[in-house]
Amino acid sequence: MVTKQLHIQTTPKYNFPLPIKIPQELLELSTQTLENHQSKRNLNLNSTLTNVVEKSIEKINNGYAIAGLNPIKVEPSSNETMVVALDVSSIKIGETMIGTVIAVRGTIVLCRKRRYYSATIGPLPFHITEENKHQILGILDANMRKQQFFKVTTAPDPSNLQTKMASILETWLKLTILTNIQESLILWDGSLTAGNSEISISFLRKMLEIARRNRNTILAFSKMTRLRFSSFHFNDLLIKYPSPCIIPIDDSLIDKNRLKLLGKIYLAKLNGTSVFRMDVDRNLSVDETLNAVCKLIGNDLIVNGYPETLRLAHVFSTFTANEVIGIQRFLNTCYGLKIINRPSVRRLLFGPFGKEHEN
Repeated sequence: MVTKQLHIQTTPKYNFPLPIKIPQELLELSTQTLENHQSKRNLNLNSTLTNVVEKSIEKINNGYAIAGLNPIKVEPSSNETMVVALDVSSIKIGETMIGTVIAVRGTIVLCRKRRYYSATIGPLPFHITEENKHQILGILDANMRKQQFFKVTTAPDPSNLQTKMASILETWLKLTILTNIQESLILWDGSLTAGNSEISISFLRKMLEIARRNRNTILAFSKMTRLRFSSFHFNDLLIKYPSPCIIPIDDSLIDKNRLKLLGKIYLAKLNGTSVFRMDVDRNLSVDETLNAVCKLIGNDLIVNGYPETLRLAHVFSTFTANEVIGIQRFLNTCYGLKIINRPSVRRLLFGPFGKEHEN
């Protein structure tokens, strides 16, 4: 049942509260990779909460509870605070005779006084071939290394570049938000963990410093988490806990491996029964973390335990089937790129019993 009418509207460019500028490197790279199949021009781009978890499980009521793990109750705050969320997606548009076409797109959603605004950047298509993929990687690394965005890696296949280009656009949008707003809540999709992504540890640390300098608070939400306690998934163990609440997770329970945790990990049960992992800057005090969560549930709509701004950012950045067809038509009309349909060997061999998804 719908209980609240959302004020969601298309936002004219001149009316969006933040200055949005598409990275020039990505624009030039998109155009040149699309044109490169016709001309052989070379690409050139000049606490006190530690140890709260004991490693035992006790059975209570009709469920499980983690002994010694107490939820911290939170209440909606009446202090008006702006909430900004972003998300980026990428997709394989199709194959050409000599390569693969991918596209990336990002969306920023802003909630202010219970009204929602959005700005979408993209889609930016790229034509990746065996001939130009190493050139593209070199260009990206050369332009982004000066700000220490990413670790230098190789490009064994186009999917590597697809992920890297999406990460570049996402980082650019994060910097745009961090440097243009103050005293706001900034929601990221994912975690504050370095070592398993394209973001370098030093640059992630730099972004957290910028946020603190502008008195912003970053809350990173993960839709899926591998966090477990004694082989039990936290979502199952915490189903009896009241909401809204946040539950701190001791670092000793986390298999860090080669990862660098720059955020303190909480389980957030903001309403209903859904539980999400929430990462908060380690340099924030417990009171500051609680204050941020109270402001979030007081200023943003929470649906099934998930912030509405972050949900909208994901929805608006995701590619639909009709959009993929439209991009294919655009590339054929403007650049002469023809998307070809290669026969699926898996479908030919196994029919409906093929297990792996194919783009």
